[in-house]
Amino acid sequence: MYSFVPNSSLNHQDKIFFNLPFDKKKVSDLINWSFSKYGEKKTVDLVEKLKSIGYSHATSAGISLGIDDLKIPADKKVFVNEAEQQLNFTKQNFEKGHLTTIESFGRVIDTWNKTSERIKKQVIIDFKAFDVLNPVFMMAFSGARGNISQVRQLVGMRGLMSDPQGKIIDFPIQSNFREGLTLTEYVISCYGARKGVVDTALRTATSGYLTRRLVDVAQHVIVRYFDCQTLDGIYLTTISHGSKIILKLSQRIVGRVLAKSIYSENNTLIAYRNQDITTELASKITLHTSKVFVRSTLTCKVKKKYVCQLCYGWSLAQNHLVPSGEAVGIIAAQSIGEPGTQLTMRTFHTGGVFSGSVSEEIRATHNGKVFFTNSTPGKLVRTAYGQIAFLTKQDSFLFLSQITNNDLLNSPIKYQIPAYSLLFVKQNQLVIKQQILAEVSTFLNGENQSISSSETVYSDFSGMISFSLNDTLHKKYQTKLESKSQQKPISESKLINTTKRKLISNSSEFWVLSAQSETFLKPVNFYCFNGDFIQYHANLYKSNLKFVPEKKSFEKYVNNIQYYDYGQSVNSEQLITEKYFRKNNYFSVINHQKTDNIHDFLMVNNQHCVSNHFQFDYEKSSIKYKQIEKLKSDSSQLQGEVIFAKSNNFFNTDLNQYTKGPLPKMYVLTDADLMSWDLNGQSNQSCKVKLGQYVRYGTKVIKGNGITQSGIVISKTKDKLVMRKAKPFLLASNGDCSLSHGDFVNSQSPLLTLSYKTLKNDDIVQGIPKIEQLFEARENMKNDHSLNSLVKKQFELYKESYTKQDAVRKSVKYIQQYIIDGIQYVYQSQGVNISDKHVEIIVKQMTSKVKIISPGNTGLFTGDIVDLDWAELVNRALDYENNDNENKKSEYEPIVLGITKASLETEGFLSAASFQETIKILSQAAYFKKRDFLRGLKENVILGHLLPAGTGLFSTT
Repeated sequence: MYSFVPNSSLNHQDKIFFNLPFDKKKVSDLINWSFSKYGEKKTVDLVEKLKSIGYSHATSAGISLGIDDLKIPADKKVFVNEAEQQLNFTKQNFEKGHLTTIESFGRVIDTWNKTSERIKKQVIIDFKAFDVLNPVFMMAFSGARGNISQVRQLVGMRGLMSDPQGKIIDFPIQSNFREGLTLTEYVISCYGARKGVVDTALRTATSGYLTRRLVDVAQHVIVRYFDCQTLDGIYLTTISHGSKIILKLSQRIVGRVLAKSIYSENNTLIAYRNQDITTELASKITLHTSKVFVRSTLTCKVKKKYVCQLCYGWSLAQNHLVPSGEAVGIIAAQSIGEPGTQLTMRTFHTGGVFSGSVSEEIRATHNGKVFFTNSTPGKLVRTAYGQIAFLTKQDSFLFLSQITNNDLLNSPIKYQIPAYSLLFVKQNQLVIKQQILAEVSTFLNGENQSISSSETVYSDFSGMISFSLNDTLHKKYQTKLESKSQQKPISESKLINTTKRKLISNSSEFWVLSAQSETFLKPVNFYCFNGDFIQYHANLYKSNLKFVPEKKSFEKYVNNIQYYDYGQSVNSEQLITEKYFRKNNYFSVINHQKTDNIHDFLMVNNQHCVSNHFQFDYEKSSIKYKQIEKLKSDSSQLQGEVIFAKSNNFFNTDLNQYTKGPLPKMYVLTDADLMSWDLNGQSNQSCKVKLGQYVRYGTKVIKGNGITQSGIVISKTKDKLVMRKAKPFLLASNGDCSLSHGDFVNSQSPLLTLSYKTLKNDDIVQGIPKIEQLFEARENMKNDHSLNSLVKKQFELYKESYTKQDAVRKSVKYIQQYIIDGIQYVYQSQGVNISDKHVEIIVKQMTSKVKIISPGNTGLFTGDIVDLDWAELVNRALDYENNDNENKKSEYEPIVLGITKASLETEGFLSAASFQETIKILSQAAYFKKRDFLRGLKENVILGHLLPAGTGLFSTT
């Protein structure tokens, strides 16, 4: 390794010998070290020699991939069998109604995910222990070709795949490429390959367009002066995400220039102002401080969009100060845009393999007994997979003692359990080897890369709904209705059912009882006449009635609202709150409201509004504030609303068209819905079920095996037991069910909606859109985290304690830091290193404008977008002219422009016109008599002038 250094420069003792295996990272470090120590010429020689030595050794080694090099770990079968046992248990629990659909699906995904990870770890352990010189291992782990994910697919297990919609398929590919895939697995695999091809095509285009926009926004940024004399700068710190470090401070500050001197605790000078930071100095500085104040292009004072050498720092190609005339804007744009294409390609290789982060598990290393020495605060929770676990609230220790011949061995093993972990074992519980004791939560790491979504559960067959625990649902309150002026008054004692939509407060369950549906093909006549109120479950039809022509004009009520008042009449506007209900509500009445004193009430509707004990979805969002007047003595107001929204409650058709309308269905119990057992005169004690009892899957009804289908006992005699098939569903506490006890449902009709969180697939598909969202300053759906709303919030905060001018500057600094950290996070999490200075140049273009709120005497208009520096300059000039009149100065607020908008807002017009919206920009420029001073590179290229960069910079000054 030292043959390239001339003998004169090294004594015999100083010769350097590196005794370690060199992978890609180590070779790269060696070249960097050589470059910084011995310069360009010597490093080129070194690289040349490395290449020669590499080729000669590769030739003599003759490394190639043979099928025998793909060694499958022996434990794979064991792991897969364990997973299948767990899944069998999950299936039984789901059939018994102990898990919701989501929990069951989540368990399947989680089990296979963990199994795949365990196999992958085993592959690495096996290679390292038994076959370090295996070609597969050498290629993947040296960084020459391939990665761990591909090795896993070759010799581990291919794992879970996602379908074209991005949803995970719960059928994993258990085979690897060495064993060969089954036909089903092959077809599922094809999804991923296809997704990769399409993705690559789309992403390449997106990435190219991103680069073009970046180049356009920053093409005029050129290094012009040596030092702009600014005392300002920015603080750099380590970027971390939870406990995970994304980008170290020592990496960030290399190649930057210090904005103020750094001293140690005993006041020794470590580094002085305007000194550039080398790798060695960076390590020294980070020992003494966790944040460093450096010069930055964001705070550079050079006018006309140029920058100075000290604010920019090192040119990363030469590792010394950037030369004057360098087109740093274009370098920045290309540095940010180029990895986009790399990131794109990455999807292609893994081919849609699901690799959500697996939470860290703590497993028992041997059989033994668990105990805790002191109590840990926490609470019992139900996990996303339906397990009951204990969530710890502070760090604690778990001890596992080994048992041999029923005696406890002395020294127990100690496991550290961090705060917010899930414990699956309790005090003195016996555990077996490899049993999961705890799961380390990703709660503190902030790795909540999950998306909230909801899933509707559909019925597998037609039947009747039956709730097993009505007490956990909100009770159906019943309301008396009184009336004076209806055509057919409802008597005082008549009770009418209330609203159908329920809020589920606790987890509970309901059963769908099996039944076949039959449509009546005979004409069906309704009993109801004009103005009748139908009670649900009332007998609505009867076959073969004579149809009376006089009675056939029925009114169809859909979403009509009837109000009844009683006692004193009052202004309806003051008393009745208008409500909009969702369609498909059944006939229902809302609980009455009694008013006897003055009330103020404010009805705020935000998607859902809870009134007393019901939950409604309103179709229109409105806030109404109404004053309720005091009623005259002893009077009370009963208010109810009757809604008819079931479209076939009423018919309004001619006799000859009658059979064409939608006909009601009736459910008939057939033999297909029943299960029966012969008791063969067995004593009644052996059959432990009662009439009307719900029996779950797997319950032993009589001696022998358990039942294979859940049901309800409908008949029990001495010789025979008959059950009606049923299926239990578990309702989660955040579920939404719009069915009632006794409702009939068709096969494949929705029963309930469950909301849940899912893991994001690790795919750069999030990368480019996320970067684009930041660079374009897009408003997101909720609008609370968009850049412009954030900068406004900060501006309002700073205004309270600073002058308006300082508040603008501070809020701009805040948002600049926010964007830089966000973009660095996306790139670093994909393993791509980009220097901060590139991002800073782009961010400066996005945040250099302000919006005029009040123009004062500046001659501008409200809403104009101008340069922040220019606005401050004009205000200073007005200040100088007229000290006494404060109103003359303009007021403005900070804004963030997306890169497209920023490109079009430039002072010249040639560059913008050649980018987008050419006609609009040229016609506006003509109308406003704009001039272009040809300061950027693009304008000069268009006109064929010499570029104002490099040596051309001096010809234009």
